[in-house]
Amino acid sequence: MEIKRLTKDDVSYIYQFSMTEEFPKEELKPLVQILQLMQEGDYECIGLYTQGELCGYGFFQKADDTEYILLDYLTILKKYRNEGYGSKFLNLLSHYYKDYKGIVAEVEQVTDHDSEEENKLRRRRFRFYERAGFERLNFKCSVFNVPFCMYVFRKHSLEQTQLEKEVAEAESAFYRRHLPPKIYNKMVKIELTRE
Repeated sequence: MEIKRLTKDDVSYIYQFSMTEEFPKEELKPLVQILQLMQEGDYECIGLYTQGELCGYGFFQKADDTEYILLDYLTILKKYRNEGYGSKFLNLLSHYYKDYKGIVAEVEQVTDHDSEEENKLRRRRFRFYERAGFERLNFKCSVFNVPFCMYVFRKHSLEQTQLEKEVAEAESAFYRRHLPPKIYNKMVKIELTRE
């Protein structure tokens, strides 16, 4: 099993034949935006391969002023699911991104106004990240009115409050990098809380 950086052609193919099937339409960035972010050096797409065959992929957003990287999309292709590929992939990614303090993941919160099917998928995502070594953070984040639970796979020891502060600042940096200030101020809400 190995990971490789994906080319624009790889990403275009994956987007057309996998991402549109794997992710809800409203969660997908337009392909042209992903390719532009790659061109600008702010986005990296990594494929997981076994015996030369693609079995999963992860798309990551970077920001110059943070030591964290944001996991934007992650999937294991259907025929490879439930065989531990996801956890192995995340382990390989943690080594690949060794120069970062951690990998940040957003998972939509379970809500009363969404279907049980959607909430079931979100709970499954929570369990997946937690089994893979991510820890859930104690701050609120809402992007374009979608509430998220925040997770981080960290590679250093930090006091919890400091970790949450750093990840909240990183989350802010990811969105400030690509959104005009007026839209950022209206549509991105990050609030550190103590429960």
